[in-house]
Amino acid sequence: MALIKCPECGRENVSDSAEMCPSCGYGIKASFAAIEQQRILAQRQIEEEKRRKEEQIRREKEEQAELNEIKMPGKPSIVKSLLLFGIAFAPFVLLAFLVKSSIGIWFFLIFWFIIAASSYRDDVKKYNKAQQDFKAYQVEEVRRKKLAIEMSAIGGTNALKCPICNSTSVKRISTLSRAASIAAVGLASAEIGKQYKCSGCGHMW
Repeated sequence: MALIKCPECGRENVSDSAEMCPSCGYGIKASFAAIEQQRILAQRQIEEEKRRKEEQIRREKEEQAELNEIKMPGKPSIVKSLLLFGIAFAPFVLLAFLVKSSIGIWFFLIFWFIIAASSYRDDVKKYNKAQQDFKAYQVEEVRRKKLAIEMSAIGGTNALKCPICNSTSVKRISTLSRAASIAAVGLASAEIGKQYKCSGCGHMW
């Protein structure tokens, strides 16, 4: 309890806990309770704003750290792509050679080259995008990483939604599928550079 001056009439030595001023009847207790409530609310707003700023700074630091993990991709090499997929196709070519199937050998060799060429084309697109706008490339790669983590946690691609029809019937376009499409229609294949396909409307992105 403290002695104050009445805010209304200016009378001295009025208790701040008095219901009203004995001189003018001003509601001392209610007035100071309202002032205290306003002070508490203002303090809470300041603290909340401080927490929001700290959270924003934390998120920005995390986002920047994620971006910094994405490095400039190396220049694509068709030889590297051929060697990479050659490891996967070598057993099939060897098997075809052992059974003396020249058709099988040529089939797997051609298929191997198509898949390697498709992978090389994707690498070239990523490399060119990184060269043109590295920041946009980093953002896109971070988004893809997060998407892959979400898909892995849920256990499938059904967490994805088609941006056109909102269907959850979405599947990833595999490298083999992309290569088969290129083998069928060539560079006019709609699957080139795409990662997902909606089973509902057929949209690819």
